[in-house]
Amino acid sequence: MRFLLTGGTGFLGSALVRKLDNHGHHLTVLSRQSSLPQAWKNMNVRLIDDIFSLRESDYFDVVINLAGEGIADRPWSPARKAILRASRLATTEELLRALRGLNTPPRLLLSGSATGVYGHSTPGEVDETTAIISQQEDFAQQLCLDWEQAAWQAHSSMRVVLLRSGVVLGPGGMLKRMLPAFRLGLGGRLGDGLQMLSWVHIEDWVGMVMHILQTEQAQGPYNLTAPEPASNRQLTQLLASHLRRPSLLPLPRGLLQLTLGEMSQLLLGSQQVLPTALLALGYEFRYPRLNEAISQLFPQYAPRTPTRQN
Repeated sequence: MRFLLTGGTGFLGSALVRKLDNHGHHLTVLSRQSSLPQAWKNMNVRLIDDIFSLRESDYFDVVINLAGEGIADRPWSPARKAILRASRLATTEELLRALRGLNTPPRLLLSGSATGVYGHSTPGEVDETTAIISQQEDFAQQLCLDWEQAAWQAHSSMRVVLLRSGVVLGPGGMLKRMLPAFRLGLGGRLGDGLQMLSWVHIEDWVGMVMHILQTEQAQGPYNLTAPEPASNRQLTQLLASHLRRPSLLPLPRGLLQLTLGEMSQLLLGSQQVLPTALLALGYEFRYPRLNEAISQLFPQYAPRTPTRQN
């Protein structure tokens, strides 16, 4: 099949590009980079730097829209909020305008979102059937809601799937930011550490997207999360244990709020978001539990099996 991807050179997009290329698909990637990443040199990938450089005769079976500045990269000043919104909403709107100019529209649009759409702190378990209560003071939620609404405008001409991703664990994203402190023995829980985290291993994230692509009836929102949420305390203890480092320096809630401001909601909020819709489609997780995911990501630190003494 022929794919068009935005955000294809990011943490999630790169992993998906590799999987799609391995399956023999043809890929066009929208990116601000001027040349293909070195790792892509032998892949069947075409790079474009402007969505409006597409020709009317271009044809794509599927469009995957993952573009967006990293929401946790910097504190949310008014200027940063404007950048975060434009990188998602304006890009999605431009993408849909460009797709309307093609002679043959795609059959399917997969568009990024996040579990933040449920609000930064949700009591109890939630899934795709949970009614979303809009909270105007929750910037991340409003961003997700508006992003999804922008993408959903295409549903009259193609199937639209909304990818509500949890925190993706892999060689990028949140773990990449956490590891330097933990490797120095300076890591610790955030606040009291009891807040729940809706996470997913990068291989399962890619696997879930591939499963959706192979399911003709897939449409609407899907939570890309593991079936067993974990607490921040569990995550930090597992990281410290696998890296063989102490976890003795918790960051107090007040300090996080003081230094990060409104963005501290991402770290202190609590969510238990379940992948009910994907489980109903028959998806089988490779890493359903956090300890399995961390063990796979850090195999070099796995506890050694004692040697039998004769």
